[in-house]
Amino acid sequence: MLLPVRVLDRFGHPLEADLPQGAFEVYEDGIRQSIRVFEREDAAVSMGLVVDHSGSMSYKLEAVRAAAVALVRNSNPSDEVFVVSFGRQPYLDADFTQDEQVLGEALRRGVIRGNTALWDALGFSLRHMKKSAHRDLRVLIVISDGQDVESSTTASDVIQEAQESEVTVYSIGLGSESRRDRGALRMRADSTGGEAFFPKALSDLDGLARRLAHDIRRQYLIGYSPANSGGEPFCRKIAVTLEAKWKATVRTRTGYCASRQGSNARP
Repeated sequence: MLLPVRVLDRFGHPLEADLPQGAFEVYEDGIRQSIRVFEREDAAVSMGLVVDHSGSMSYKLEAVRAAAVALVRNSNPSDEVFVVSFGRQPYLDADFTQDEQVLGEALRRGVIRGNTALWDALGFSLRHMKKSAHRDLRVLIVISDGQDVESSTTASDVIQEAQESEVTVYSIGLGSESRRDRGALRMRADSTGGEAFFPKALSDLDGLARRLAHDIRRQYLIGYSPANSGGEPFCRKIAVTLEAKWKATVRTRTGYCASRQGSNARP
C-alpha cells in the first residue's frame, strides 16, 4: 500500500522541513504497520482535471481554464494529465498526455452542456484513472460551481470508488453551492487525503492553482504491506501520525477498500 502524505504547518501550507522516516507512524485498523517505502521527492503523478461545463459556468470558464493551465505549468514535467469536461454527461477531452499544448487545446475545446452531473463525472474519471494511469501516485482535481442535479451516482459511491482506486481528490467549489454539497465535497476530499477549496473570487483561482501544484510536489510517499484479506472484499481504516514535536498536521487517505485480494496491495 502506497500513501501520498502531506505535512502542513499551522497555516495549512506544506512544511518545508524534510522529516525523517522515524517521525511517522502508520496504523491500519489501529494496528501499527512497518514502513517499507519512504520517499521524499518530487514524484511524478497521474492527474485528472475534471471541469464543470454546465450552463452556470459560462462566464467563469476563461478564468478556470487559465488556472488549469497554470497548474499544469507548475507541476512536475513528468506528470501525465487527462482532461474531462461535464454537464449532464462526462466527456474525455484529452487522454493522458504530457503535452501542454494538447491539454490547453482540450481545456479550450469544452463546450457548455446543460445541468450538473458532478458525481457521475467523478465516477467516470476515477474509472478512467484506474484503467489507464501509469503512475503510482494519482490525483483528481475537480472544479465545479453547482449543486448536483443530474447524477445517478451518489457522493458515497464516489468516495468508495476513490478509495478503491487510491486516488487523492482535490475539490475547488465556485459560487453558491448548498451546504449539503459543500459538505460532500469536503468529505470526499478529506477521505482521500486531499482538500476542498472555496475561493471567494475568480481572481483567486490562479494563485490557488499554483499552490495546489506546489502542494502535490511537496509530499511524502510512504508504503507498507497490508495483511491479506483471504480474497474477500474489505474496507480498512488508515491513520498516519507524526511526532508531536513537529507541531504539524498530516493529511492522507483515511482508508481504502478492495474488491478482491491484492487489488490495492501496492507495493
